[in-house]
Amino acid sequence: MLKEMNTLYQKSLFLLIIFISVTIAKSQGLYYMQFDPVSSATGLTASNTMAYAYNPSLFTNVDVPTLVLSVAPSRFGISELSPGFVMLGLPVSDDFVTAFSGHTVGNSLYNEFSGSLHGAYSISEFMDIGASFEYFRLSIQDFRLDVSYQFHIGANVRISDLISAAVCVKNINGNHYLGGEKTINQAGAVGLGFHIAQDFTFDLGLQVSTMGQSGISLAGLYTVDDILNIRLSALTSPRIVSGAVSVLAIPYFDINLLSSYQDYLGWSNSFGLSVYFGKVDE
Repeated sequence: MLKEMNTLYQKSLFLLIIFISVTIAKSQGLYYMQFDPVSSATGLTASNTMAYAYNPSLFTNVDVPTLVLSVAPSRFGISELSPGFVMLGLPVSDDFVTAFSGHTVGNSLYNEFSGSLHGAYSISEFMDIGASFEYFRLSIQDFRLDVSYQFHIGANVRISDLISAAVCVKNINGNHYLGGEKTINQAGAVGLGFHIAQDFTFDLGLQVSTMGQSGISLAGLYTVDDILNIRLSALTSPRIVSGAVSVLAIPYFDINLLSSYQDYLGWSNSFGLSVYFGKVDE
């Protein structure tokens, strides 16, 4: 009997810690299963293909079938908060790209999973639109299983050869887990991207969240000989600084490394691998 009570206490304590960590992450406006917490609405400073999931219209940049895998071990120093990510992008035609992605975090006691279907279409050489359907599942051992469904939309406009503008909105249908009517998390972003030089791009954006904080994002991407991408970014609220490196180690493969610091939750590191099944357009 004492042993059973001990086990129940340990489970309850573990779930409490995870709930607090996840709630803080969400209240701080973080998509804790996202590779880079300071994403770009325009995608001009995206250091890797994983960033396209933030704004579904950016999937038009996928020229060849692409597989992406990533993991963030012990995010914010919590071993149970180690999200994994997989994405497969498939160009259907010159104008249309579809993609599938999935995230998971937790263990047998507490687990969150999401699976998404994305679609992006080039209306013209100047404008792309995209949409995503995302399925969420929350599983807590001996407590409950809950699901929700969310729709996301985005658009990207090339104003000129040097300037792009974009907008994306998360959870436009306002869905939530059971009992979460007062914590519906809807988010959006608008941004401008600039080609400062042939090998340097810059992004300025505004990220807004109904459940968390809203802030201004800044990001710069420097490319070295089409082999190395170096990205530095920052968000004003919640306060985050982030650095990412993407290396084309061998043809058709690149390795992605990211480290970010959030002033309330601390450090987080992510590692990813992208595989291109064909020659990517320069």
